[in-house]
Amino acid sequence: MHDRHLSTNVDTAQMNYEHLLTSLKERAPSWSATQEQILLEPYEYLISIPGKEVRSALIDAFNVWLQVPGENLAMIKRIVQMLHTASLMCVYTPPRTKLEG
Repeated sequence: MHDRHLSTNVDTAQMNYEHLLTSLKERAPSWSATQEQILLEPYEYLISIPGKEVRSALIDAFNVWLQVPGENLAMIKRIVQMLHTASLMCVYTPPRTKLEG
């Protein structure tokens, strides 16, 4: 029952995420491919640097007890990687004003 409940929650989260992306795309200003590339370049650079995979190993260790299905576990790892990369971008982006620092 626990696995089914977790799977349902992950499926719901995925549907909500896809709905959010669709909604954002409908309201977003039109970006050129060049603008999109410029915007995503720092993220793509950081994500391309191989790391020690500590977070992934920790997730795998917890999964010994939790036994999350493989597809859901892969999604969790990807989200954690995205959040970690976004936090690195915030840390390494110089503040524009004294209030942001």
